[in-house]
Amino acid sequence: MQAVLAKVIHSRRRHKPSAVSFKALIDYCCGKACIVVTGNLAGDWRDAALQMRVCAGRNARLRDPAYHLVLSWGDGEQPRDAEIIAAARLVIRELDGAAYQYVIAVHRDRRNVHCHIVLNRVHPLTGRALSLSHDYARLELGCRRVEHAFGWPPDRGRFKRAYIHGEIELAPQTAKHWDARRDARAAGLRPDPRAQRGRDLRGGRFPLRDRLTATGLSRLRRAIDTATSWSALHVRLHACGMRYLRHGPGARIEDQDSGGWMPAGQLGTGYALPTLLSRLGDYVPASDHLAESRQSRSDRRRAYHDARRARRNAIHDLQTKHSHERRRLATTVAGMHRIVAMSFRHALRQQQIEDLRHLRATQPVPVLSEFGLGGAREPSDPCRQSRLRYRHVLRRLALQDATSESEIDHTYLRQLWHGPTLDGVSNLRVPDKERLAAGLRDLGNKTILLPRRGGRSGALGYALITEQPDGALRVMDPQSDLALCTLGPRDARECIIVADTRLGIQCSLECPDCLVIVASSDPPCRQAEQACDLVGDRSVTIISGHDDDANDLFERLSPMLRDCRHRSHAYAYGDRSKRSAERRVTDETAMSFP
Repeated sequence: MQAVLAKVIHSRRRHKPSAVSFKALIDYCCGKACIVVTGNLAGDWRDAALQMRVCAGRNARLRDPAYHLVLSWGDGEQPRDAEIIAAARLVIRELDGAAYQYVIAVHRDRRNVHCHIVLNRVHPLTGRALSLSHDYARLELGCRRVEHAFGWPPDRGRFKRAYIHGEIELAPQTAKHWDARRDARAAGLRPDPRAQRGRDLRGGRFPLRDRLTATGLSRLRRAIDTATSWSALHVRLHACGMRYLRHGPGARIEDQDSGGWMPAGQLGTGYALPTLLSRLGDYVPASDHLAESRQSRSDRRRAYHDARRARRNAIHDLQTKHSHERRRLATTVAGMHRIVAMSFRHALRQQQIEDLRHLRATQPVPVLSEFGLGGAREPSDPCRQSRLRYRHVLRRLALQDATSESEIDHTYLRQLWHGPTLDGVSNLRVPDKERLAAGLRDLGNKTILLPRRGGRSGALGYALITEQPDGALRVMDPQSDLALCTLGPRDARECIIVADTRLGIQCSLECPDCLVIVASSDPPCRQAEQACDLVGDRSVTIISGHDDDANDLFERLSPMLRDCRHRSHAYAYGDRSKRSAERRVTDETAMSFP
């Protein structure tokens, strides 16, 4: 499932000269890379920073000539180094940067395989700067074309992928997409802001809305819905242990005990400040007795910042004192012998190091917990890490909206496959490697996820299958033309090929000793070759559920297979389908077909 995402890493030190920015970037990217490739540069990557600095000097007006870009692959994806380098070069070509100097470094030290691209925006011959106008759209177009060139499923983006005149292009999203986004925001499914991610996630703490139970969230919504004035709202939220505070142009909901907060809009669009202003009038803060605890917390935070400022000032004063001492010593030893002068300088340096060490020991860095703020870092374990990583998926599962057709795409199905699932009300099940290597995964609530694997056993798509109350199966398979689904033993003597996932599951239940292959009705060349390699010399029966749904599949595969027959499902199995309807799979082990 080799989906690609591109992200630009903006420099935080744009006042630094180009030599420093190039050297720092290249040292970081290439220092721990497993493979490095350079373009339009001589020598290896250790010589790249100097060459890029000299080239950047041809355009002195360009403030930041270093363009840092990262291409990332999803969880569980292991593309080969050659594929990563080829993908990076294709993306550089989409930026019109093939003639510019660049360094590509592949990293495999994180959960997601990724590669860094450091591009010099100054042309080595003309000195012209590479235009970055609408680079977000060009990068997304490059990713979609990379996925199409390698036969990978498309990842989610801000644009819709379109096939126009034989080329992959970007098109605006449909009105249905924006309606689904609006409905998700109204239900409280909006992303975490950057400030909240930085404070909570990096500290190992869950965002406030993820720490609250479904009952707690419902109680908060009910308290705000039933309030007829701002004072009543503050009183009701205070009874829930929360506060509604104005913050900048919006509002926050803050926990009284921990100080954790979340934007009010994360409860839903109807709980944001503009909606409440239109319903309750101008904002009125909480009364004094409700705000006392918040004032106490503000005083503690102010004391914490004062302590940090005092420590910084003490270090600055000591450094200023040391600078004056070095200047006085330089004047004193001006006429002395070189060895004597070096001895004095060495003694002063050791004394200054000892002074700085003593200051840091007597005035340690203030910690939030010493002032009653924040909290200790919570212990890390695989379950907690998985919950943090897939928190947005769990929020949707908690709303029982996991199988809504409005937002089903490859990205969401991949997250369902690798992320935890809800078991009961609040228990979580984190998948292990053995379960992910099985034929399918049980998501609970009579829903299973069936992977479509490519030739290298990587998943290139997923089929989401849900059993309806009437016993019928609903299948959502957005990438059915990229790879095959397989059910049953790989060493079976006979193979069955179908063009429908529902029919494939039924055939597998009826014939557990056969290998069932689910393909698309009109398979592309790559999928047809994969099916033939999987079948080998075994006899094959292509089964159709209707009169003509597998005719194209039979016409495409029959010349490539040695022994191939075409049968309808009713003719091939007769009344056995009635008996198989009584068979039900209830647990994940049973649903992982052998």
